[in-house]
Amino acid sequence: MSKTIKPLRSLFIGFLCTALLFLPVPKASAASMVEYALLLVAVLLLAASAQDADLPPGSQVVINQLDLSVEGARAANLVGNRAAELSRLSKAIGAAEALMGMTSACGECGDLRDDLQQIIGQAALLKTQAVGASGTCNPTGILQPTEQCDPLAIPSGCPVNATAVTYCSDECTCQIAIVP
Repeated sequence: MSKTIKPLRSLFIGFLCTALLFLPVPKASAASMVEYALLLVAVLLLAASAQDADLPPGSQVVINQLDLSVEGARAANLVGNRAAELSRLSKAIGAAEALMGMTSACGECGDLRDDLQQIIGQAALLKTQAVGASGTCNPTGILQPTEQCDPLAIPSGCPVNATAVTYCSDECTCQIAIVP
């Protein structure tokens, strides 16, 4: 019995080594996996805290789009599809910014806005890593001379205004959320 198993084992090991040598292996970095995990946790916390907030009825659809976009970006990162990853990160940033606008009429949504700012910052960081480097925006949590604000900094560097909600965009510029 061992005489027939040994050649089959050698053949199997040879086939496995050949497959590993020639088949493409995704090159997802461990650092981005941790950052995607943090982003997914932030989205889950946002969804949980949005249940208690006084947001417009369409906000749940936007939260679902945000969640799906982040999941899609993570999946695209796993397989090394940079174009799909960038597209889905941009969609996630857009959804987070739309939610930021939806919170502008809410007086008790300060924590929700803080969560959204962190989501925008994490997505901007992942987008910058996927593209390479940006000349004007490097979300590190520290305000650089070329940045108007930093989406990962607490506070972000945008002015606190009593009449309008401001946030730091993925381009490191202060934006005003229009109150409907």
